[in-house]
Amino acid sequence: MSLTKRQKIDDKGSPYQLTVSQLGSDSSSRTSSLIEPALVLEGHQGTVLASRFNLDGSIIASGGTDRKIFLWNTPTQDFKDSDAPLNFVVMPGHKSAITSIRWFKGGESLVTSSADRSIGLWDLTTAKRIRKFVGHEMTVNEVDTVINFSRDELIASASDDGCVCLWDSREKTFVEKIKTDFPLMTVVANNGFKEPNLVFTAGIDATVLAYDVRNAKDPYFEIESLHSDAVTSLSISEDNGTLISNSMDSSIRAYDCSISNTGSRVRSIILEDAPSGNEKLLIRSQLFKGSDDRNLLISGSGDNSVTIWDLEASRMLGKLHGHDGTVVDIDIHPYESIVLSGSTDGTLIVREV
Repeated sequence: MSLTKRQKIDDKGSPYQLTVSQLGSDSSSRTSSLIEPALVLEGHQGTVLASRFNLDGSIIASGGTDRKIFLWNTPTQDFKDSDAPLNFVVMPGHKSAITSIRWFKGGESLVTSSADRSIGLWDLTTAKRIRKFVGHEMTVNEVDTVINFSRDELIASASDDGCVCLWDSREKTFVEKIKTDFPLMTVVANNGFKEPNLVFTAGIDATVLAYDVRNAKDPYFEIESLHSDAVTSLSISEDNGTLISNSMDSSIRAYDCSISNTGSRVRSIILEDAPSGNEKLLIRSQLFKGSDDRNLLISGSGDNSVTIWDLEASRMLGKLHGHDGTVVDIDIHPYESIVLSGSTDGTLIVREV
């Protein structure tokens, strides 16, 4: 897939230099409602470190080194037929790079982590930050939402200070602070509806630590990941059974993270087709179900591509090109075969697969 001449679509009055650019692609067999098979979203003035679809896939949130949150309408046929602007909100507020973004409270708000050592909670009705969580002493690398039995949502954050903090959105201070001996680069939570709420974290020390949020004094269990370098991201399957780690050693590994497992948790799966590059960026991966119910994995890469694997077969299915820099963060549309990626080239690409 190669870049073609950029074709600007009317940005409908946005004050920012925003374009949707079409990537060269075979449009004879379409698999999504996107306007074109692949499109570039431009507007950020720096590396895009975070990108996420909302719960129905109609909105994209992104952030990065320009310290701004951008909200975009996903460029589908419904968007094309409406009078809505492509980019309808830009929210400043953080004093340093935005390192991750998560939708919160059913999509009514956003949670962000930042290199300014804070976590932000943003109300989308007013486009304002309604809470600033302070408690970390160094860069906050990632946040995730923790959904528990009562369907309340906590926020988990991981930082270079070696701590995971748990936050109640109604409180200004953390409700729990978990201290480890090494900088932490990633955090992810299971859904917690049928099993204990577990939060998984890892970082410079490649050991994966799992904590029960109800009693986080000691790890619920630990996994020796066998990575030879730092873990940059963790992701978990919808059934809470499989955990994936991405590392600066340019490999991705899989684990059994089910509560019932009493044996070895390290699986034999090792994926090595997505180089981490030399920039020491926190490249992220995600698990998702394919149309044929296969477990698939997508990852950013230092070779400027999005890489897709069949997880169980340990087989690379292909690479999606188009970015001019390292692909840092990725996401999957909740209902359609659409991949979202953010890059050091300052763009997002949204495309069907």
